[in-house]
Amino acid sequence: MALHKCGHLWNRAKGFPMYKTLLIFLLCLPVFSASEEPVKKIPLTAEKATSSNRVATKSVDQKSVVQNIVPPVTVLGSDTTNAHPSNVKQGSQHESINFAEWLVAIATTALALITWRLVHYTRKLWRSTSDLVEMSEQTNKAIERAYVFPEIHIGDGPRYSLTGNMPWNIDVKYWNSGKTPAILRLLRCESIIAPVFETPEELNKNPIANNEIAPGMAIPSETAYEGLAPINLTSAQWGDVERKNLTVYVIGLVEYDDVFGERRKTGFCYQHQRVNHQDTFIISPRTKLNYYT
Repeated sequence: MALHKCGHLWNRAKGFPMYKTLLIFLLCLPVFSASEEPVKKIPLTAEKATSSNRVATKSVDQKSVVQNIVPPVTVLGSDTTNAHPSNVKQGSQHESINFAEWLVAIATTALALITWRLVHYTRKLWRSTSDLVEMSEQTNKAIERAYVFPEIHIGDGPRYSLTGNMPWNIDVKYWNSGKTPAILRLLRCESIIAPVFETPEELNKNPIANNEIAPGMAIPSETAYEGLAPINLTSAQWGDVERKNLTVYVIGLVEYDDVFGERRKTGFCYQHQRVNHQDTFIISPRTKLNYYT
């Protein structure tokens, strides 16, 4: 069972070499501790003690005989004080204590490094979580916010007269295709006539037209706010429109607040087009007036 648990820990530590090293140290600590335990003395029985005493007596007699024959030899410059068995035992114990301290220091260092790595990974995970939360909020806003975009229709035209005193009322519908209401704050729309290849790039300068609307007019979801963009054309101008020298443009800007309190803008530029004797308006492909935020 223990081997199975160790194998499970080893497989989980495959992606983390530092954890694997610490696991090796922790597994080796009991082995090193067992190898450094002092040898315990085994108590002797009475018979073994008697025989040991006899052997000891004989050895003492033999040693005394040898000492009477051979005098003790002393080596010059040698220190015999440390040769005592107790001193040797104390030295080995001191070395085992130092080795155990080294093992503890190495394991502590490994734990400190692992803790530092965990702090680093935790910070990285926290940043990733914060980014995911922010992306989720932005996605939720993009799904739930209002989207206002105009549609241009022919209205009661085309209408023109010799002197240009007959207005052509072009219909404009500001559709909110979003899921939440849009609060209108600025609405600009005008019709102009210009050469076909001179697409307007900016709105006409009119300080009064930039005045904001009081925050009380809202366009509900899937609903349109209707308006007009009238223009007066002469018969000569309409002839140039039919010959594709001139065309009618409908340009404008819509500013509104969404339910999240953010200001949104939609700029637009449409141009007249006649296909198979059918008049319509299409989005102008060559202008920077078409944008949204």
